[in-house]
Amino acid sequence: MTRGLSLRAVVGLAWTHYLELLRQPVFGVVLAVGLTVVAISPQLAVFSLGRAEALVLDLGASALLFFSVFLAAVAVAAGSSERLADGTTSLLLTQPIGPGQLVIGNLLGAFAGLAQATFLLGFTLAWAARWGRQWWHGGVLVGEGLLLLGALVWGVRASLRNESFQAAAISAATLLAPLCWALSQVFGPRFGLVEFAEVPRLVLEASVLGWQAALAFAGLGILLATRLGPGASAALTLIAFLLSSLVRGPLSDALGSLAPLTYLLPDLQLYWLGDAGYTEQPVPGAYLAEVGLYTSLYVTACLALATSSLARREL
Repeated sequence: MTRGLSLRAVVGLAWTHYLELLRQPVFGVVLAVGLTVVAISPQLAVFSLGRAEALVLDLGASALLFFSVFLAAVAVAAGSSERLADGTTSLLLTQPIGPGQLVIGNLLGAFAGLAQATFLLGFTLAWAARWGRQWWHGGVLVGEGLLLLGALVWGVRASLRNESFQAAAISAATLLAPLCWALSQVFGPRFGLVEFAEVPRLVLEASVLGWQAALAFAGLGILLATRLGPGASAALTLIAFLLSSLVRGPLSDALGSLAPLTYLLPDLQLYWLGDAGYTEQPVPGAYLAEVGLYTSLYVTACLALATSSLARREL
């Protein structure tokens, strides 16, 4: 058996990394905090001088983007480095598995785990944008209440079977979210029936852009993890996130001859929803496709460098 790219090996590695990602305590904690922040974004709309709905979308989409990238740093980047530090990666490389397969499998596992996170954050933003500060709204209680109850029951069931409570709860919430959203949209404030409302398009677009941003920084984090420890990998990924929001914005002119170095970082401005929530104009599909192509190229470059770095590292 060769060490070439084996589809079966890559799929197996991706599934393993995906399960590890969902089981990490930090993944659950950050996701829970992110869901809470997005959910309470309507409470901050009281400070708005304009349309409160637009501010909810702006704050919620920004929180979605931040916590998606934060997960990429503290869960994907740090997790990749931990597997190197504890010898798991070295053990795998003694098998007929090459560095390229490991790196791709890691990214695909992150691909799925981050998709689930942004999926749940997106539905939470949809609820916030739909019902605002009406905490005791009948639709909210039915939808979000059933979602939380279903996730809790499924998590407890898994725990009793000596399986991961967190992974089971997240998976159950992912499956239940569309159904619970549909149920919540037919109930009014006093549980009376109202006209069904679809998920706002801007929420879907914010979720897609947040997920793509998380993938870009996950690729960077995987690259950093081939040479740095867990803490340093996560910290530098977050620093890259901070710098990418500045160097092509307020500080771009101040860099002078160093400006080309900014292209080593993901262009965060591409993933920001911006003023779309205030203008009520949908993001063009062509733009989403272009951002997707940019993300793919950036991640591919990071994976190629990570493969080379891992192949040269003494394990």
